[in-house]
Amino acid sequence: MKYVEYPLSPLLKPFVNRVWEFEMDVPMGEVIHQPDCCTTTTHFMFNLKPPFKTKRGDTLIQANATNLITPLTQPVINILEGTHLHIGVEFTITGFHRLWQIPLYAINSSDTVLYDLQAVIGPEALRVYNQLGEAQTMAKRFDLIEKFLLQHINGKPTKAGLVEGVEQLVEQEPESVLIEKLIKQLYCSESTLLRHFKEQLGISTKTYLRIQRFQRIRNQLLEKPGWRWQDGLVNVDYYDQAHFINEFVAFSGRSPSSYKSSMNEVEEFFSKCFH
Repeated sequence: MKYVEYPLSPLLKPFVNRVWEFEMDVPMGEVIHQPDCCTTTTHFMFNLKPPFKTKRGDTLIQANATNLITPLTQPVINILEGTHLHIGVEFTITGFHRLWQIPLYAINSSDTVLYDLQAVIGPEALRVYNQLGEAQTMAKRFDLIEKFLLQHINGKPTKAGLVEGVEQLVEQEPESVLIEKLIKQLYCSESTLLRHFKEQLGISTKTYLRIQRFQRIRNQLLEKPGWRWQDGLVNVDYYDQAHFINEFVAFSGRSPSSYKSSMNEVEEFFSKCFH
């Protein structure tokens, strides 16, 4: 298995969190069911080798050659088998909208998880996909992706707005953000803030804050040995253990202990692939 992140131009930082290349070969007869780790992020995913499948509830979804993955608010399981080579672009919460000026509410009107990127941004998605397939080295592939993204910075207006303001406030004080506090600091009404979130991200302000809270708890769960749920509730506004568990299941599809166990199994498999 090979996973590499590429250091991007500083110009891309307001729009892109990371660009990565992921390659792995699951032996015949083995299947990896990987819990989703990308809640609330928007991705481009170029599958240069046979696309993976995703399971949402009882529905099995085949990925495309070029994909747009919009902010997920329901759990999915990625099913990996055989040989895979993915190149991914993870945008900041506002990055995709600011670069392409496409309102996500127009895309998130269905229950689909994976959209064909070519249908969303046009033929340039296929052009980039073909160029990536022809590139002989990882460095060339990353260079193509970077140039592709930089072209959109230069060609589209990228003015920050209310959603970006919320994003910055959450980064500054992630444990103490409430909608009432946000509208006071941003000098706007709750309805105006909701309209901007719905248009740009396809989700409500409340849902965005719920997901951000879930991400903080999930990261603590995975990163801290001996983590207890009581530790995660400090300075985070879950009412009690039942509220915390219900929220965790809503976004991940599993209880906290089951989720951590599943992620440990995936990490164990990946570590074997390195040796």
